[in-house]
Amino acid sequence: MRGRRDITPNRLRKLWTEYTKFQTPQLTPSTIQRDYHKVDRLLGKMPNTLTTAIEIRDWLLQHYAAESTRRIIQQLNGLWLPI
Repeated sequence: MRGRRDITPNRLRKLWTEYTKFQTPQLTPSTIQRDYHKVDRLLGKMPNTLTTAIEIRDWLLQHYAAESTRRIIQQLNGLWLPI
């Protein structure tokens, strides 16, 4: 299906771990602990039955405020931005 955004929480967790490792030398320890660790924790709570970016977004909106969801998605977007 064109336009479909397939990704599982397991894959997202793996990508986030690698992204965090990449970013760590450039960030302060407090930023890693405060911001990156929060995203890591919530990815751990996410059920593995989700299979698309839309399902992940909807799950986030069901469990977090809209502004929190926006910030989480903004953090996750860093995984795909070109360097």
